[in-house]
Amino acid sequence: MINGEPSEYGRLFISVVDVVGVVIALVWIYGMKAISMRSRFLNDPMRFLFLLPAFVLVSSLWAPIPVLAIQMGLRILVAIIVAFAIRNESKHFCFIAVIIFVIGLIPSALVGIWQVFSQYVGASTLFGIAEQIPSSLGVAVVNLDGERALRAYGTFSHPNVFGGVMAL
Repeated sequence: MINGEPSEYGRLFISVVDVVGVVIALVWIYGMKAISMRSRFLNDPMRFLFLLPAFVLVSSLWAPIPVLAIQMGLRILVAIIVAFAIRNESKHFCFIAVIIFVIGLIPSALVGIWQVFSQYVGASTLFGIAEQIPSSLGVAVVNLDGERALRAYGTFSHPNVFGGVMAL
């Protein structure tokens, strides 16, 4: 919060990766039989990970911007469902999940490449990113022979997040 208003990082948005995660989670949930899902869930030590999004959702009661806490809780829940699905499913399902994930990252990668060549990140409410130019302080840059070169943000809030996801 800056002067009572959310910063650019404190805005509600849905990213391409969120959509891809939800698609993978829904495909897995739809394909499972209720009985086998329940028995797998109850016997899996990963089931305790589901307490994390529950805690985040409860913490939204005292968060400065509750809707952002709820969004993060849902993102964590989707990530755990995807991890649970990949851990418990066949190699065929895992292959399909990886293909969906890679296809979902193509738009972000193309945006990142464009950002490197144009040295500009345009503001986008669709991707939830703020305008970034290398001459502004606080923007992630690399110093090349005394000149500030913009690091690619892709469709993510920071170049480190972009790089980490692309490395996967």
